[in-house]
Amino acid sequence: MKDKKQLFHGDLEIVMNDTSEPADVSFVYSGTLQGEVSSSCHGSIVHGIFEGFIQTQNGTYYIESAAMVKEPPQALSLIYHQRNLVGPVRGGICWFSKLLKISATGSPELANYTHRPRRSLNYSKTSCLLHFQADHLFYQRFGSVEAVIAQIASYVKAVNAIYEAAEFSRIGTIEFKVKTIKIVQEEDPSETPFLSPEMLLMLHSKANWNSYCLSYLLTDRDYSGVLGIAFNGQPDNFGGICSKYQHFQEKEASLNTGLITLQKYGQLLPPRMIHITLAHEFGHSLGAPHDQSKECSRFDFNTSWGKFLMFNYATDGTEFNNDKFSPCSIAYISNVLERKKDRCFMVEQKSMRGGEKGRGGELAPFPSCTSPGHQAASFFFYFWLHARKTAKVFLSLPQTLPEMSL
Repeated sequence: MKDKKQLFHGDLEIVMNDTSEPADVSFVYSGTLQGEVSSSCHGSIVHGIFEGFIQTQNGTYYIESAAMVKEPPQALSLIYHQRNLVGPVRGGICWFSKLLKISATGSPELANYTHRPRRSLNYSKTSCLLHFQADHLFYQRFGSVEAVIAQIASYVKAVNAIYEAAEFSRIGTIEFKVKTIKIVQEEDPSETPFLSPEMLLMLHSKANWNSYCLSYLLTDRDYSGVLGIAFNGQPDNFGGICSKYQHFQEKEASLNTGLITLQKYGQLLPPRMIHITLAHEFGHSLGAPHDQSKECSRFDFNTSWGKFLMFNYATDGTEFNNDKFSPCSIAYISNVLERKKDRCFMVEQKSMRGGEKGRGGELAPFPSCTSPGHQAASFFFYFWLHARKTAKVFLSLPQTLPEMSL
């Protein structure tokens, strides 16, 4: 089975203890449901248990290890539909941020760009290469290198599905590919254990991430409802995609950065919320403000089908608009892409798929979701069919907070 939008760059690197390891993603699988148009299935088999999601015409089904539930049932795994998510839905915050006081910048007005002559674009450059750093808390949550890689693969697969559905002006669609995953397995004793999200992001931004379109930190910290934070994408070098490492007011920083956390008020977020949170923060990195901001006030968009992806919060993560961009977001992202993408986006090339080993490893065959390989894998888990009654997972989307600065 071949995936149209691959997840990993052909030169994928796994970095641990400051050394690069051979990249093995043979346990990650992606494909489609046989006989169903526009369907998608993605998952991984780690320690004999399958986890992933299946996108159908009737919504998305999620398959998780029962060990991730506080009171696990008498089964190895559980499966549930996106509409079966229960629990509080408000309180998840996006800390949309400009962390450095850069006097020349502010929330960009769309009119400042639209009057300028259109520049020529390299339409073949559609891939934003990603660097992910999983801190020791993220690693401890999942317990193995393979599980961390599997999580990141599922995040990028789900985020790409959201961005593939959007058309950005002359650019069309874009994709994200994982170039490097750094996994920190042990706590740094010199690091302060209690860091605010903005301070944690500033520490991550101290490194030079010029080799990447974006670099994101993954953590498992309780920030009282704050789920993510990112630098606002600007059409210049002052934040977001393709921004280069430079000197700002006695500080050096990379502003093509962001972070997300797995927790909300001590509760582990369900996969769908993590996917939406990461897609939302990527939207900020690409230049989209929050939908209720003054920058979007001139746009008219219908929210009768739910809040759009870049709203500060949404009442229900399963509503039709929740994983879609508003006209305001499309306009701002399109302008930033037109002005910046050719600086760091790459031409789509042969990628490493799930089911492959990097650096000369053997190719593992891709099963389809109805192939014998997939059916054999299903022996490793049992679907828990009553998730709606007993698995209380928590759903949240960003709430209003003022822009922060240090």
